[in-house]
Amino acid sequence: ILNYLKSKKIRTVLYTSGYLLDEKTCHKIEELKIARVEMTLLGTSQGTHDKLCRRSGAFDKIVSSIKILTSLKNYKSKYVFNLFDAHSLDYYF
Repeated sequence: ILNYLKSKKIRTVLYTSGYLLDEKTCHKIEELKIARVEMTLLGTSQGTHDKLCRRSGAFDKIVSSIKILTSLKNYKSKYVFNLFDAHSLDYYF
């Protein structure tokens, strides 16, 4: 599907948890010229994120995916704070 969209020059946005993105997949995303990738982080810390998504190690995998993508292209990130992270707002602002 993504190859078809690329051939038709259709702007593509990928929404993903980021959990399954590895280096090979990130390179494919860049190759296909996907305009934007949005990944979900449910917290600013491993403890908060992993607790909310109920998957141990998920935070580290997603952060790794973000680092790979940003090293390949200038992808922007979007983050939504939740009440579990209220204590860390001073760090960000």
